[in-house]
Amino acid sequence: SRDGRAPGALRAVFGGFAGSVAFVVGGFATIAATTTAASRALVRRRRRARNARCAACAGGKFVRCRTCRGKRAIEWQPLEAPTVDRLCLCPTCQGTGMAKCLNCLGDGLI
Repeated sequence: SRDGRAPGALRAVFGGFAGSVAFVVGGFATIAATTTAASRALVRRRRRARNARCAACAGGKFVRCRTCRGKRAIEWQPLEAPTVDRLCLCPTCQGTGMAKCLNCLGDGLI
């Protein structure tokens, strides 16, 4: 047409196609989210049934931060003045001194 838009029939075909594609993609996303949640719940249930505490964190879910070694801050030297030491908040633990246990992924159980 003259105003730069597609004719009504052509627009209806592509609109229907795009709607169908969105419906199918949304369906796949819903199925993936549901199965992921179900499998995570099953893994947690099995871990709790075994009741085997994580050896790395002793079931506490967190360990001392490896970046700052629990000090909550790290020292660094700027490139402009390498003789000056500066202190900044640890980027790994955000100043808590603790990090989620990577052995049990913060669950406390293996």
